[in-house]
Amino acid sequence: MKKPATLLLFAFLVSCSGNKNEESNSSDKKYDLESGIITFSTTMKIGERNITQKKILYFEDYGIRECEEEYTVDTASGQEILDSKTFVKDGYYYTCSIADKTGVKTKTSGYGVATSFRMHKDSTAEGKKYAELDTEKICGKSCDAFSMESPSGTITQYGWKRILLKTIFINPATKTYSETVAIKIEENVSIPSDKFEIPDEVVIKDM
Repeated sequence: MKKPATLLLFAFLVSCSGNKNEESNSSDKKYDLESGIITFSTTMKIGERNITQKKILYFEDYGIRECEEEYTVDTASGQEILDSKTFVKDGYYYTCSIADKTGVKTKTSGYGVATSFRMHKDSTAEGKKYAELDTEKICGKSCDAFSMESPSGTITQYGWKRILLKTIFINPATKTYSETVAIKIEENVSIPSDKFEIPDEVVIKDM
């Protein structure tokens, strides 16, 4: 399952990115790319604690089918360990904890598992300080960017083809700094079918 620090950042991302139902109803495509595999690196500092993670996003059918794997990186050995897997298939949302060998299955509200990138300023920016930034190249892709400030902290996002490629989150009050950035992009590739299957030994509970 997602760790508490990751959950805090995820909640802030959702608040800045709007409702997934609204997003899926506005277009048949989540992304402007048919399929892809994107590898991300995350560094997070909370007080004196440092966390390093790796995440791989798999998607096809322009993001309607999507899987996200999170790996914990052992800072001493550098070994990557699969920690969790989340995917959407046939209208259901699966969240799997590999370490605990447990998971839950729920009906989806919208589609996909990752937050998409939306550049335009809309109702989600109300009450927040919003600023458009200069473009930045990430993995050779020219990304649009913006920053948004709220009582929860400041978030900066960079996106390409509606795919969120870089996120920086800063909250001075909790001494939290997090940066997630794409380090490898594979475009229009075949996605292994097992990415949309429940891992062996994981027991799923219907919710």
